[in-house]
Amino acid sequence: MTRADAIIIGGGIHGCATAVNLCLKGLRPVLIERDYAGRHASGVNAGGVRQLARHVAEIPLSIRSMGLWERIADIVDDDCEFESHGQVLVAETGEELTACRARVAELEALGFSHEELIDAAELRRLVPAVSDSCPGGIVSRRDGAASPARTTTAFRRKAGRLGAIVREGTGATGIRRQDGLWQVDVGPERFEAPVLVNAAGAWGGDIAAGLGEPVPVETVAPMLMITSRVPPFIAPVVILRGRKLSFKQFGNGTVLIGGGHLATPCRDTGETILDWRKLQESARTVFELFPVMRGATIVRAWAGIEARTGDDLPVLGPSAVHEGLYHQFGFSLHGFQLGPGAGAVMAELIVDGSTTTPIDGLGIGRFARPSPPPCSKRTAMSIKRNIRTPIMHRAVEAGGFVHVGGIIADDTGLSMGEQTRNILAKLAGYLREVGCDLGKVVSATIFVTDLSRKKEMDAVWTEVFGDALPARATVGVADLGGGALIEVVAVAAKG
Repeated sequence: MTRADAIIIGGGIHGCATAVNLCLKGLRPVLIERDYAGRHASGVNAGGVRQLARHVAEIPLSIRSMGLWERIADIVDDDCEFESHGQVLVAETGEELTACRARVAELEALGFSHEELIDAAELRRLVPAVSDSCPGGIVSRRDGAASPARTTTAFRRKAGRLGAIVREGTGATGIRRQDGLWQVDVGPERFEAPVLVNAAGAWGGDIAAGLGEPVPVETVAPMLMITSRVPPFIAPVVILRGRKLSFKQFGNGTVLIGGGHLATPCRDTGETILDWRKLQESARTVFELFPVMRGATIVRAWAGIEARTGDDLPVLGPSAVHEGLYHQFGFSLHGFQLGPGAGAVMAELIVDGSTTTPIDGLGIGRFARPSPPPCSKRTAMSIKRNIRTPIMHRAVEAGGFVHVGGIIADDTGLSMGEQTRNILAKLAGYLREVGCDLGKVVSATIFVTDLSRKKEMDAVWTEVFGDALPARATVGVADLGGGALIEVVAVAAKG
């Protein structure tokens, strides 16, 4: 039995960054990776180092991490090929530019200034090769890109140099807590420590569930492709407001194309099956927006396996059940930039018991199912069904709440933002018929067919609900039928 100060399961950028930061605080962790550091998403992602277009709950962590990226060579003794040429979110239509304007205004109201609205002239100054039809967008000027494999390897090597025990090629098994210590088997070896960090990426949900903290998480495999060399034409990383695309050019002229289209992951083998039709869609988007790329060819394509949570936010922080257990997984296709900051935050939580970086809304407790209150007497529940359709009642009153069934837009040819507006107007109408209103909505489940366009829905959602935002979960689905992009189920308090 080998005693350590902490056991970290998972050798992606998050596990490796946590190992480095624990060492810097004087601890001796053991880092366990069943393959090799960076084998999956951490080593094969697009390498985007962005604060741009993040969920508000992630922004403080992203800002903390950005400061670390800007001195990454001092931290891990390697520049990780980090370059800061900015990242630009391109609006392709006037409607998308309006949504960009609302986004920047929202962030400014919250005290964040890293996102800047740009007009067509500034867009073309930053990205001269973009289509003339694009009216503007948003820029985050400190953002950039780095080499994911080199970065993850640099953190792993630094952890080893600082004294961390690193075990690669054998997975952690037999996770258990005994006599106040966490114990883990790694092949013939056994380690124990007062702290266990679950940084297992696509397998983090399995560990959490096995320890009594299930999380709605799926395994996904975002695809990327690299082109033949073309003359230099772009410096910043480009992403789109509407369609799925991320786009950057390397110094050798090749261009990396990503954006969130998914392959089929095979978790047991660690392999992926590419979806060439979706890759073709990405290539077509580039063809339309960047005429300079029309003579390029695709050289190769690949995908990396990672975990995506039900609300597209990572699970970061202490367990809600077990002492000494910490979770750091589910970074949902956008965790690379957060790696250095998340490692620093995790070390603060473990050693200091708190962190200077707000991570409200990222804890695992948000997925806990509350236990029903004890009842000494069972009473019959009154149920009233309203607004009959051929297959359901639109609004059902029970237990002091109004349950409203799934609503889709009347015109499914509209944008996601406009479909959202129509749906919320219909929801308000149904609630009025039962003596209620939108201000009484306490929770909603939102089903969308394209999570990359969720921000269109978010902008309308916050505009309509204002300060009376209900609790909600957003779930990605393959198809809603009839071309619908979004469906909403809601619960409102009655009285």
